[in-house]
Amino acid sequence: MFRQAATSAIISVGHRINQGRFPNLHHDSNSDFFFLEANEPEEALKLIIDLATRRLPQRHSNSLSHGKGVRRSPYPQPGTTKSP
Repeated sequence: MFRQAATSAIISVGHRINQGRFPNLHHDSNSDFFFLEANEPEEALKLIIDLATRRLPQRHSNSLSHGKGVRRSPYPQPGTTKSP
């Protein structure tokens, strides 16, 4: 898994999933992991858009404004054949 901190809740959740165990979906408000549930595809789309356009930028605006935590994807971007 590709994540910055060994103490990251994302790491522990990912390890549980990789081990075939159900992850703990409830973490405190300071956690770097959170679970969003949607019952319909349209609801999931709205959550994802809100997450990408408002919630994550708001939560991480300080680190993003200083160039921390921003990495280019090692995978090809949509519509391209090479990595960025």
